[in-house]
Parts: sequence; C-alpha cells; structure tokens
Amino acid sequence: MSEQRLYYIDLKKSRSILKCIQFYADESYNLMFEVPLDVSLSNSGFKLVNFGCDYHQDREKLSKHLTLCVFTNRTGSLCVCYSPKCASWEQITYSVFYIHKGHSKTFTTSLENVGSHVTKGITFLNLDYYVAVYLPGHFFHLLNVQHPDLICHSLFLTGNNEMIDMLPHCPLQSLSGSLVLDCCSGKLYRALLSQSSLLQLLQNTRLDCEKMAALHCALYCGQGTRFLEGQIIQWISENVSACHSFDLIQEFIIASSYWSVYSETSNMDKLLPHSSVLTWNTEIPGITLVTEDIALPFMKV
Repeated sequence: MSEQRLYYIDLKKSRSILKCIQFYADESYNLMFEVPLDVSLSNSGFKLVNFGCDYHQDREKLSKHLTLCVFTNRTGSLCVCYSPKCASWEQITYSVFYIHKGHSKTFTTSLENVGSHVTKGITFLNLDYYVAVYLPGHFFHLLNVQHPDLICHSLFLTGNNEMIDMLPHCPLQSLSGSLVLDCCSGKLYRALLSQSSLLQLLQNTRLDCEKMAALHCALYCGQGTRFLEGQIIQWISENVSACHSFDLIQEFIIASSYWSVYSETSNMDKLLPHSSVLTWNTEIPGITLVTEDIALPFMKV
C-alpha cells in the first residue's frame, strides 16, 4: 500500500470538523481536506474515526454509544455515516453525509419488536457501491452511495425477513475492500451480497421500490454474469406488468447496459444513464427521510 489516510474530527465549540491526513510511502504527509459536519459529539478536542471501540465494555452501554464511520470507494464516493446515542429503541435514527454529492440524508425507522432486548447499536458496512446499515433481527438497509438521490435505488427491509435473519449478531468493524472484522473472534471476512437472495426478493416482493432496488443491486453483484441476467429476463418475460411505478423492461435494459461496462469505464455516469426513473415521490413504508444540503470539502492540496 503506497499511501494511507487518517480521518479525525476536530471538535470545536460550535461545530465538528472532519479532517483527512494522507500519509505517503516516503513518510511525508499532508492535510487533504476538511469539511464541517452537523453531528453532536461531546467534549472538545479531537476524535479518531474508523478505529472501532473497546468491545470489552458492557454491551448494554455499548448499544447506546454513538457510531461514526467514514467510507470511501474507488469511484470517488466519500460518505460519513453517523448514528447518535440512542435513548429509546422505539425508533432508530441515523444520518449519511454524502460528501461527494453535497447533501446528507437522515433516516428514521420504527422497530416492530420493541419488546425484544437490544444489546448493540446499528452496524455500518462499506460494500463499495453500497453501504449496509443494519440492526440484527430488526432491519437491513442497503444504501446506494453512488446514486443516492432517489430513495428507490436503495433497499429497506424490516421485520421478519430471511435476509435480516442471516445477519451476524456479533460486533463487526468495516474495513476497506468490503473486508469485515469480527471483533469477538478476531476473524477477517469479506462481505458479499447474495445474488440468489436478491433475485428471490425481486421475484417475491410486492413493492415497486423494493423491485427497483433489488434489480439494480442484483445487476451490480452479477456484473458480466449471463446466467443471472438470463434468470432476470425469464422472470420479466413472465411478469411484464409486475411494476406500476416504472417500466420494468426499460429499467432492465438501461441498468444492465450500465453495469455491463461499469467496471471497464471510468466516469460512467457521464456516458450512460443508470436508470430510466428520474423522480420518485412514493414513500417507503416504515422510513422517514430528511434531505439537507451540506458544505463541500475544503481541499488543502
């Protein structure tokens, strides 16, 4: 690895400022950028980011601690994921600052089984093109960080769902390259999205927003996989009128064309559209969303 980056938050009295220092192979370094964040962090001074936390702490107390992560990927996305301290488990609120897009989104979801005991906070995982946000047994959100403008391109699952049931209950820390550290066992894993589960969701869900998100995510996971595309085409041919909010055939043609050349071409969004849908006004069940503009990073180099 020729270079590494350190993210930290400079805690001022009036605001929190995210800063990034880049280190080079010749042992030199410089401040890359800084950007103000509207997050509530106690005390003044500085806070390191992406260093995890002490999992020897009491798990009940740990579940109420704030979580803050910085995720980047090779396409140039820069996201800050923030979950404040949780005083009640009736609702979960978290924010994602899409620094590369100049706006943030705050998501609020109600927990269906509020009587069940929650022993840990939500987990953020960097899956390159997506960020997974989940609370085992309660919800699983798959946020499209490259195209976050329309909520229909992200997946929101709650309650009784096979994908939620498969989520690990142990504390995890997200690393680069979709790597995940199991903080209990010390084992390192690579997190991958299940193509078969996404295909099953596409075929079985009744919501158009979930069909849209599952279609895009399945095509992303199966780039260049003719067998997966064949299965999707077979299902579409048998369910042409399955969607009412968008044209399923048109969406598949545009999305599959985009993903077929995505890995081979830079600045893909300047060449091809990724979706036929330009607006989405239908609410996502169980999700409250607030979008706000944020300041762009102040580059130092």
